[in-house]
Amino acid sequence: MSNLRVVVIGASGKMGRAIIQGLSKEADITIVGGIDVHNLGEDIGKLAGILPLGILVTNQLEQVLLKEKPNAVIDFTHRLAAQKNIPLVLKNGISVVAGTTGFDETDLNKFEQLALENKTSIFLAPNFSLGAVLMMKFAQIASKYYQQSEIIEYHNDQKVDSPSGTALATSKKIAVN
Repeated sequence: MSNLRVVVIGASGKMGRAIIQGLSKEADITIVGGIDVHNLGEDIGKLAGILPLGILVTNQLEQVLLKEKPNAVIDFTHRLAAQKNIPLVLKNGISVVAGTTGFDETDLNKFEQLALENKTSIFLAPNFSLGAVLMMKFAQIASKYYQQSEIIEYHNDQKVDSPSGTALATSKKIAVN
């Protein structure tokens, strides 16, 4: 089995730190870069609450892509940052996994076209929690039997996007029926 080389964009954020913690436990995955605009020069392992990994946070995505030659990039940033990051990654022929939300149809079409042109792939998910994915599917199924619905969401006071990508994706699934 080959070793997957990964760069994490949004390495200083809550999800970025959790991703670094999880990936660092995988024998066949090597984190080769941590990108963020915060905590520049800090070790991503220490930021994630684990042992130092010898990888320092930088805001130089393009240089990291060229130097480290990752197989995949994980983006957990904000819409405006991801609108710049994702095309750059795809143009370099690197696969993208993104939990960033708030994209419009123009963004999604652009990402899809870039992935096709550069013979790579992109996976966008508004939520990586199994419970949230099941909730969205159950809401979609239930919507066939109800005339109306309401989505109520609660988040911590640090939540940046509102409504969340999960709420928006749920409403789209409900609207299909």
